[in-house]
Amino acid sequence: MRHSFVRRGVTLSAAALVAATLMTTPALADGIGSSQSATQDGNNYIPKVVVTVTTSGARTTVAVPPGPTTYVHPPCWREPSWTGADLANYYDSGDAARDARHHGDGPITPPPGYDAHKNDPPGTGMFWSPMCSSQYWEGEIHAFLDYVDQFFATHPMIWVAVGDPNPNNDIVIPPRVLMEIAKGLLVPTAPTLEVNPQIDSVVNLPTWVWATDDSFVDIHVRAELNGNWAEVIAHPTGLALSTNGPGDVNSTCTNGGKPWTRGATDTDCSVAFRKSTASSGQYTISASINWQVHWEGSGGENEALPPPPAAPIGNRAVTVDEVQTVVNGDPTGH
Repeated sequence: MRHSFVRRGVTLSAAALVAATLMTTPALADGIGSSQSATQDGNNYIPKVVVTVTTSGARTTVAVPPGPTTYVHPPCWREPSWTGADLANYYDSGDAARDARHHGDGPITPPPGYDAHKNDPPGTGMFWSPMCSSQYWEGEIHAFLDYVDQFFATHPMIWVAVGDPNPNNDIVIPPRVLMEIAKGLLVPTAPTLEVNPQIDSVVNLPTWVWATDDSFVDIHVRAELNGNWAEVIAHPTGLALSTNGPGDVNSTCTNGGKPWTRGATDTDCSVAFRKSTASSGQYTISASINWQVHWEGSGGENEALPPPPAAPIGNRAVTVDEVQTVVNGDPTGH
């Protein structure tokens, strides 16, 4: 394989920069905007993936502020790398062959037209190389390497004259790759907990717990570029409830717990404390959200994904009283 030495480099370092056959390329640009023409010396030739994060009520319709729109770096792109004279000299001088032998590769074949622009004056154009970096990849490294192979096969080095359209303007990222970008930017939220009784709980009586409507919400992360898109949707299904006090925890918490209302008699999300906080201050009820995640894509994809690995925890401090009952009267009933 003509870039097998590149694959080894990425395996050794997850943040390694992957270039096409030629490794002597300029540093990555700081900007991630995309210009309309092929500027050769600016930092605006890298395309941008648009990512939006929105939320919507899961238990009921609530007014949730819209989330941010951000722009992230794609895992693969093209950038100017060689002048016509430098590329021709690299192959004609034997440097390319020596580099290939040094990295254990077999004979290499120059890209078509490598010497066609060796006499072009400076500033008239450059060869643009495919570039990939796992720094911008959120999935497994083996999947990244497969994507690199595909990208290199479909995006060879090309000559771009000054004023030509930016060759990144028509880059297409498959929905599955956009899904990895969106999944990497999925940030689960911690629930805001409500309890009843709101003042002091009572020993051996259930303390109701539930997540507020504005914290028990769906999270949508959508990544798109040039017509392709992928959206990762995280849906909250319940709470993982616990406490640091002695108590019996009912942690089914369907739909984030049932909000208490006057006359309500049953909940599957509660803590019955067995001891008061008279000697310990307060107890803490803690909960994280259980998430069900899937993704949808512009290619008709609709697949389940694993839940976020570390759901943040919401806490609520409670005071627990012990009610003393005194019976005073004639035991005979008279």
